[in-house]
Amino acid sequence: MKKFLMIASSLALLASLAACKKAAEAPKPAETATAGSMANMPMAQETKRGTGEGKIVSLNAETGAISIEHGPITGLGWPGMTMGFMAKPDLLKGLAKGDKVSFAIVWDGKTGTVTKIEKSGS
Repeated sequence: MKKFLMIASSLALLASLAACKKAAEAPKPAETATAGSMANMPMAQETKRGTGEGKIVSLNAETGAISIEHGPITGLGWPGMTMGFMAKPDLLKGLAKGDKVSFAIVWDGKTGTVTKIEKSGS
């Protein structure tokens, strides 16, 4: 009797599943990046440090803005160019347009900040 009930139950189960005719769901594709996802957020750049020598093209000691025509920047792999940086206004005291300087900067991938600057003899 147990065998008969087991076989009957199995057949009833198979018949029920066949009657549903429900197709198996295909897996959903991975969702693409949306405005709220981290995929669209800018990732922090690695902070790099470098040193160089150059000539002050312009500076505003009140705001800390300084533009330097510099040679290659060691540590960053930059060629010589003229570029604007920011600095603490106190660092720029005593400096003027045309001064030759040696300086150190921190680069965050977008902005360069002068961390040390002094007049140089060359």
